[in-house]
Amino acid sequence: GDLYKTFVKKYSQLMGITEHDITPYARLAFDAVYVFVVGLDNYFNDNNPLRERTIDVWNSFEKAGNFEDGPLLYKYFKNVSVSGVSKHLEFNAGGEIKNPKYDIVNFITSEAYFREIGSWTPANGVTIHDKVVFSGSTTQIPTYQIDSLRGEHLILGIDVDPPFIIHEESCGDGIECYSGYCIDLVRDLAKTLGFSYSFRKPSDGTWGGYNEKTKEWSGIFKDLLEGNIDIATVHMSINSIREKDIDFSVPFMQLRYWCWCVCSHCSSLGV
Repeated sequence: GDLYKTFVKKYSQLMGITEHDITPYARLAFDAVYVFVVGLDNYFNDNNPLRERTIDVWNSFEKAGNFEDGPLLYKYFKNVSVSGVSKHLEFNAGGEIKNPKYDIVNFITSEAYFREIGSWTPANGVTIHDKVVFSGSTTQIPTYQIDSLRGEHLILGIDVDPPFIIHEESCGDGIECYSGYCIDLVRDLAKTLGFSYSFRKPSDGTWGGYNEKTKEWSGIFKDLLEGNIDIATVHMSINSIREKDIDFSVPFMQLRYWCWCVCSHCSSLGV
């Protein structure tokens, strides 16, 4: 629409690039702000209050108390339905985007750039529409011997988190009752490497993390470190604390996050 055209014109002038060189990240940033603005606009149009809450982001949120208007505002964000630059944007009851689509990219050495060669969606799985270029600028599939795990049975730690891991509760707890991005990866790897597998949810029922006071891990992290599972098959972000105790695979996905910040001097910046 006109709003995006204005954004493209001003952004390209600001960055000194042509309109065709605007990165996917910039387009996704536009969509994120667009959803935020529409949700906020709908919230105020219904005459809802938005009471200011001062929060010190460097200390515990509990000290600042609850953001009374937060739950209702969040509901408005979840009800946003707009046609963004990347796709039509709608959200389910849990706040996850409906019909997510993830691009599959191939790093092209000669171009020093990631080229989009396919996509993954919950409905269609993996779709490849272009040839994969391997190291050496060849499209021939390498013939080296892939290490085999034939005969091995792996216990894979999972935690339900759509669209990465989706559980059909009416189905039960068998491996056939799970789907999603990570599950598709497991199935393809099992087929290639010849291993069997089963899933196990966190023993304490939580995703878990590291407790600075007790110096202990919980949830899926504890299961992994204690040997209750062989691999944590989840979209776990890599950080320095986790890397001290956990070995990670090569990153297979790059995600974009929203960050909401409280700015005490935004008016002086024209924001």
